[in-house]
Order: sequence, then structure tokens, then C-alpha cells
Amino acid sequence: MDYGYQSEKLSNARHCLMLPHTHGEAVSIADAFRECGHAFHGLDESGLDDNARNWVNKIKELMDIKGSFSID
Repeated sequence: MDYGYQSEKLSNARHCLMLPHTHGEAVSIADAFRECGHAFHGLDESGLDDNARNWVNKIKELMDIKGSFSID
């Protein structure tokens, strides 16, 4: 499988997180999440080596915000 699309999207995500955050930090993070979401949508991880699979899982864990907020 060619991972050029995923590489481009992850590069875009990295770029979103670089300073300066011209539209604000929250927008930059949201843009990076969107780019990672595009990179991982439909990704067949079976073709990845263990190292790449571990990085994908770490990024997905960072993006998982379920249960991160408490409303009191």
C-alpha cells in the first residue's frame, strides 16, 4: 500500500501545530485533529510495521477526548 496520502496529512497536522498560531491555539489543534482523522480514515494498519502501528495508536490516543471533560 502507498502511504503518500497519510504522509501528506500527518505532515499537514504537524504544520498546524507549529508556531505561530495565527488563528489561535484551539483552532490549530482542531485543524491538526482533522488532518490526522483524514490520515487514519480507512487506514489498513496491517501493512504497517510495529513501530508505525505504535505511533498511529499513540496519536489516536491523544485525539481521544472521550471522558476528558467533567461538567460540574
